[in-house]
Amino acid sequence: MRSRQPQARFPFMQPVILVALGFLMFNTPSFAQQQNDNDATMLGPTIFDISPCAPPCWFGLQAGISSVDDVVEMLSQNSDYFWNDLVEVGRSADNLPMVDAVLDMEQLFQKEPRDSTSFFWIDSTFGGNYIGQNRITLEDDIISFMWIKPDRPVTLQEALEYLGEPASVRATNGFYSNDLFFYYPQLRIILHLTADRSECRMNDLRETFFVEYVEYYSQAAYRSRVAELARYNAHIAPDLWQSWLSGEVTTNCDDAIGDLYRD
Repeated sequence: MRSRQPQARFPFMQPVILVALGFLMFNTPSFAQQQNDNDATMLGPTIFDISPCAPPCWFGLQAGISSVDDVVEMLSQNSDYFWNDLVEVGRSADNLPMVDAVLDMEQLFQKEPRDSTSFFWIDSTFGGNYIGQNRITLEDDIISFMWIKPDRPVTLQEALEYLGEPASVRATNGFYSNDLFFYYPQLRIILHLTADRSECRMNDLRETFFVEYVEYYSQAAYRSRVAELARYNAHIAPDLWQSWLSGEVTTNCDDAIGDLYRD
């Protein structure tokens, strides 16, 4: 686990705006390519951030298994990595407030019912196309799902090398980005990947798409989520997906993904 970098001090911080993720579908033909997700122990530590364990585990937490007390314990032990509040620590030469990012545990769980909590990485080199925070949602005090933003840029190629081919891939054109969704039902995770619309071409998708969120689910939440998200995403047939990966398709991503909705 890497050592914590010095906390940044900011004169101002803009409000964080969560952008709704595109919708997905679960009931689709699965790819025949080899997958690594049959045995999570083969994966090693996650490549998406500094969690020491592999999906479906994240910082020792598992959707459908870990309790709210486990969440509190994990965050308490890792306050050097996360924050959800800003405190004033001084004034600048021109009398602007200087603030520091801290983790306020009372703020995390002060609401009732204790169904959801959001927090940020203190140190991150990845901004992404969706400005948002990590989120853990609970149902009956058990984690239902976790949406975790990588703390560094992770390319589509890196994700494939780590997890293998997904069981299904879906795509959509967002307002500012092109979006892909990788399904790994055996791990109960979904990868949401994005690429800037102005720069995205299909023959470069391995390096231009980055993992925007890793979504970890309980079994019930996985089924519910993919059914809910099915309405707005187009399924990519396995042969088409392989042609995209091979670089055979050289059109821009807007046109290639748009064709999925016209067929």
